[in-house]
Amino acid sequence: MEEILKVILNYSKHLDIVPPIPIDEINKFEVDNHLILPKDLKTLLTCFDGGEILVPGPIIYGIRKNINRQQIKQANSFENRRVFSIPNNYLIIAKLNYGDLICINLNEPFDIIQWDHETDNLYCSWDSLGEWLLDNVESFKQFEEDE
Repeated sequence: MEEILKVILNYSKHLDIVPPIPIDEINKFEVDNHLILPKDLKTLLTCFDGGEILVPGPIIYGIRKNINRQQIKQANSFENRRVFSIPNNYLIIAKLNYGDLICINLNEPFDIIQWDHETDNLYCSWDSLGEWLLDNVESFKQFEEDE
């Protein structure tokens, strides 16, 4: 996961990310919200606490309050979740620039799903957060080549 994050950080001109969050704040968030975040998500948050990656790309939600994006807690509020039938074991962690939601399974195997915001259905899935991030990098590279 660290290697994937290094690759993303190399695209600094195409990032609008928030500074990292210390692990003790992540641990407090888990306790306060009665959940355990997957290791890869914790690693990402200690690298950057959300923001937009590979602009115009997904907006990843963080833990700290930020005027430029929702927090994980806000994204998963009853008001937001009641609109969709996303399974309860999936935590909304990002939003794509066209509105679909990216969710991580809080249980093993910690897979990632893309939830179609128009049809309220599973659209796509990845085996891990790292795989989803790499897929974004590859799509961005293709976008850059096409320019």
